[in-house]
Amino acid sequence: MLIPVGTMQQHMKTMRLSHEWAIKREQYGKHPLISHLQSSLHDNKMSSIKSLIGAGKRLTNEEKEYLRKHDPGLYSQALAIEDEQRSFKSSLNRCKTKDEANWLYFTKIGQYADETRRTYSGTASCAEKTSHMQFIGARAAATQETYRNFRADGKYSRLPTEQELQDKKRLERERKIRDEQRKIDKKRREERARERIRRLKRQR
Repeated sequence: MLIPVGTMQQHMKTMRLSHEWAIKREQYGKHPLISHLQSSLHDNKMSSIKSLIGAGKRLTNEEKEYLRKHDPGLYSQALAIEDEQRSFKSSLNRCKTKDEANWLYFTKIGQYADETRRTYSGTASCAEKTSHMQFIGARAAATQETYRNFRADGKYSRLPTEQELQDKKRLERERKIRDEQRKIDKKRREERARERIRRLKRQR
């Protein structure tokens, strides 16, 4: 079967244009202006991601993948922060009182403060200290964000205070004592009633 000449010419033209576009794209990609724009976009993207981490915000999967490709070290830190916050959130959800949740949060913040002091007084280089303290700051910010969300979604407000919990337990104990005393009083009344009946029978 013969291919029409017009179709063959159109195909050849399309192939030639595709080849020319590939060459131009490669040339433009190496152009200083294009390289500068690409570098600026990368810097802006990285700056945005670092700002999110520093503010304790969660990264999207796209942001994490970009970080994995361009800064594996920071990517590892971001994953470590996520793991720490999952554990912290789980601990908050197991709290029985507001006081327990508050204690858990302030203990966590205190640990960051202690870690910062140890880092500052350590023997590492200035650059290493700065990097580690930024990591500590990001973890602290993430903890604050997790705790803020915990309080905002209503879980915190539904928890009793320690005093309220103790009062509830005390009232429960008192109720059980009253119930037990009522059972004892009822049993005594029934016993007295049976005794009266026995006496009446003996009198007859």
